[in-house]
Amino acid sequence: MLEQGIRGDFAVIAKPGYSVAWEEVGLCWFKVQVKGALGYTGVRHVIDYRNSIIDAAEVVLALERWFPEYTRRNSSGLVAPQGAVNAIEAGWSYKPAFNPAVCTLYIDLRISPRTDPMDAKHQFAVALAQIQKDHPGLTLEWEMILSIPGGRTDPRNWIVQSCMRAWEHVEGRSHVPRTGTSGATDANVLRQWGVPTARLGMPRPRDAGAGGRAAFSMDVCPIAGMKQLTKCLIYSMIDTCTRDRAEVGLERETKS
Repeated sequence: MLEQGIRGDFAVIAKPGYSVAWEEVGLCWFKVQVKGALGYTGVRHVIDYRNSIIDAAEVVLALERWFPEYTRRNSSGLVAPQGAVNAIEAGWSYKPAFNPAVCTLYIDLRISPRTDPMDAKHQFAVALAQIQKDHPGLTLEWEMILSIPGGRTDPRNWIVQSCMRAWEHVEGRSHVPRTGTSGATDANVLRQWGVPTARLGMPRPRDAGAGGRAAFSMDVCPIAGMKQLTKCLIYSMIDTCTRDRAEVGLERETKS
């Protein structure tokens, strides 16, 4: 719809998190291939043994130490971008007598709306260069396989202010924005297409339940939270859709 020119004047993303947000992180995905030598357990003691999985483990641990530094350096506004190694490919589960020549890591690195993807790529490159320096003999190749810039809507924009008024009406107190976030949503896509977007979702469940799953809250839906969010959305829709375009900061329609 966006590519065909069909878009709204405003958008609200109902992603969990019960406060109004006007910016959020983007993301860069990286593929890192750690090189070793194909080997066999029975002869590891008589060959030049270089197990790519062992070297990859060193890279993972080093990146885990680097991620908090990256977060501190790139946190601002509402966001605190995080990073993580979230997938590994190596070897053959049906013949574990052999170690692979290559172990591949996949990294998700979140980026602030004020950090260009190329800047994030440069920061990642510097980190990998340091890791190689700290581990002589380590061989790797890497590339950025996806990048989505972070997005921001002016907090003075009508839809952001309307959602704040809605929140304050429902809660009976002043709105307090949530900071230190690192979640990415379709709001970035909408903002890139020029659609002013606010994010306002349900409160997270207070009871973590079995396994502490409430931190994710992807399979938990508290009725009370649904009521709070629904009230906010209805307020904002009425507040916005019952006014003319000039009142909400849009250009007046040309009269024929």
